[in-house]
Amino acid sequence: MFFLRRLSLHLALAGFVGIGLLLHTLRSSVDPAASAPAGATVAAPDADRIAGNGLVEARGENISVAAPEAGLVVEVTARVGAAVRAGEPLFRLESAELAAEAAAATARVEAARATLSRTEGELARSRALNERGAAPDADTERLALQAGEARAFLIVAEREVAVRAARLERRTVRAPADGVVLRVDVLPGEYVAPAAATPALLLGDLERLRVRVEVDEQFAPLIRAGAGAVAFARGFPDRPVALVFVRVEPALVPKRNLAGDAAERIDTRVLPVVFELTGPPPLPLYVGQRLDVFIER
Repeated sequence: MFFLRRLSLHLALAGFVGIGLLLHTLRSSVDPAASAPAGATVAAPDADRIAGNGLVEARGENISVAAPEAGLVVEVTARVGAAVRAGEPLFRLESAELAAEAAAATARVEAARATLSRTEGELARSRALNERGAAPDADTERLALQAGEARAFLIVAEREVAVRAARLERRTVRAPADGVVLRVDVLPGEYVAPAAATPALLLGDLERLRVRVEVDEQFAPLIRAGAGAVAFARGFPDRPVALVFVRVEPALVPKRNLAGDAAERIDTRVLPVVFELTGPPPLPLYVGQRLDVFIER
């Protein structure tokens, strides 16, 4: 009986050792790159490059279009993916009340012009009679004063029409520049305001994409103007995207473009560096897409 117990104990120990050796062998055979978190930044290819998180953006940066004043949306003409020209209407706010006010201001201009025309005619006749001694000077002076007031009223009325027309024009939101509609976040019937957290539309020039790279502050002194760079889309390490230097924005900002790694530092500041694609990318890239970027020292 004692011998059987010793034998069982030795067999159990041998089993544990075998399982440990098997697990060690399996861990050694796993590819480290495959076991890394999906959002983790790929390690730099060599020590001569600085790694950073990149974000694809339109050339000239993305343009957030908001309503210049609060109002109810009555029409949206912009469509996602459509090319627009500067000054082209994107959406329109309700403007019936302003249109009525503009019509009333136009009517006041016409009335002021009629008053001025009548007063100037009376003044001309009074001056002609005054030259023949048939009208007193007081009447001519009074009519001259009335004509001056009528001119002033006409100027004020015309300025009011211009103000109403400008306010009416502001109810139509137009494209500030040539570009492509990247996103539309407004629908007819919705109420919009200038200080909305989400812009109504997003525009961008997609003729040549750019990449905004956030370089950790500890590597900021190593960035040099004209440095080359290469980027990789997540999941495509075999398709490098060549980048050309555009500019360094010489102001450190809080880190906003997160890689998603659990060990990533977020309480740090970064130096924005902007690059541009040298040509068509080897795979489709989209505004807002994250890239792993490696900058030459």
